[in-house]
Amino acid sequence: MVITSYAPNYPNDEVIGFYIYDYSMKKPKFKQDFIINIGKKNNDFVLYTRQKLVSQSSYIKDINEFFNSYGKDGNYIRSHHVELEDIPNEGKFRAFQAKALGDEIRSYGGRKKISQDLLVKANQDLKTLKENGSINPIWKKIQDAK
Repeated sequence: MVITSYAPNYPNDEVIGFYIYDYSMKKPKFKQDFIINIGKKNNDFVLYTRQKLVSQSSYIKDINEFFNSYGKDGNYIRSHHVELEDIPNEGKFRAFQAKALGDEIRSYGGRKKISQDLLVKANQDLKTLKENGSINPIWKKIQDAK
């Protein structure tokens, strides 16, 4: 679920909050990360998250920086890790679905790491299917979406 808002101390920036259910954690939980649409110009965006796999840059920053800037005066307090009950009513049905799916994935052993070699092979297989005409309708939809 995605929610937009505006922080009182940065009224020109659009705060885009998105909820996910992180089923891969020892104790699965809902999390909300934030994307800032700088100046609401749909030009420059900054992602605030706790992602350890991607190095920080001017476009990816630690979630604590978000709370230090946009969360001043108690804005967005306790909004990074949330309970199911804290999710707005409009998103509760989808939250239940996400939790059920995540719990089912966990019951099968969770997500698996995919090697770079396997990703290269999958890409080659897609190209082969495209060349053989077997995937044209799907491929066209993918290309049209770009």
